[in-house]
Amino acid sequence: MKQINWFDKFFGSGFYTGYIPFASGTFGSLAASIIYFVIFKNYTQ
Repeated sequence: MKQINWFDKFFGSGFYTGYIPFASGTFGSLAASIIYFVIFKNYTQ
């Protein structure tokens, strides 16, 4: 079995928000919202 490297694990888990033991979905949604508003909103004007 191939190990996942650090870079893939970091971004794939939403900056490690998927590993928070409580409310991981909430923090994952917050991370995704921040990425959306910072990246996509600034370049789609």
